Amino acid sequence: MQNYSTNSPESGTRRTGAPALSRGLAVLREIAACPEGAGAAELARKLGIPRATLYRLLATLVAGGFAQPAPGLPARYVLGPALGRIAGTREPERDLVDLARPVMDALARELGETVKLVVRDGFEALTVAVSLPRRDSCIASRVGTRLPLYVGASQRLLLAHAPPPVRDRVLAGPLDRVASRTITHPGRLRAELDALAARRAFASHGEGVEGVGATAVLIGAPRAEPKAALVAVYVFASQGQRRLADIRRATIRAADAITAAVDA
Repeated sequence: MQNYSTNSPESGTRRTGAPALSRGLAVLREIAACPEGAGAAELARKLGIPRATLYRLLATLVAGGFAQPAPGLPARYVLGPALGRIAGTREPERDLVDLARPVMDALARELGETVKLVVRDGFEALTVAVSLPRRDSCIASRVGTRLPLYVGASQRLLLAHAPPPVRDRVLAGPLDRVASRTITHPGRLRAELDALAARRAFASHGEGVEGVGATAVLIGAPRAEPKAALVAVYVFASQGQRRLADIRRATIRAADAITAAVDA
């Protein structure tokens, strides 16, 4: 068994002078050797890494997309999509955007509202696509915009379905106030995430920008981490309850269509 303790003169960490990096690479190599997924206890035993240290390494690797919970086996880990991006292969987000674009455009026309596609990137939510309605008065949104995972409907949905290390890190704070309805209390945020973990659609308003509402629906298989969230964005005060219900139904239909296209 290889031992990566910094006290060992034979260890890779002693030679490189970068214990965390060396251990992280060793963890990735072991995960790559287990296509069915590697458990934390198993990794700690094989590599001679203290379990608490191993969990911190896994949390960092998961947050960066280098590792992820195995589908249907959250206690085991497989390699994540970030390794493919570094290797120069086509980005999964690009494939997702290509498939989602026509559905997003149709939804933006149907609702007359801005529609965006948001993915989790570490501890942030990243907007990877935007479709605008054919009218002048709509909510502005830009590709590349990032928001903390606790701020807003789509962000919290993605966080609620993220691996536990990501949730725990966000809950540890800081939870800065962005708008009047931003959730900044860890206990309340945890309760919200627990409730959202069983849902795939959610709406809120006034959390990231005053007066702006959003209806978000997750894209992806039910028991795996979502691939993205489809979001309709609007001026909240101009929407009645019937209109909000219509937005929810239309956004769910569109998210279902994108999920079917991605899984085809």
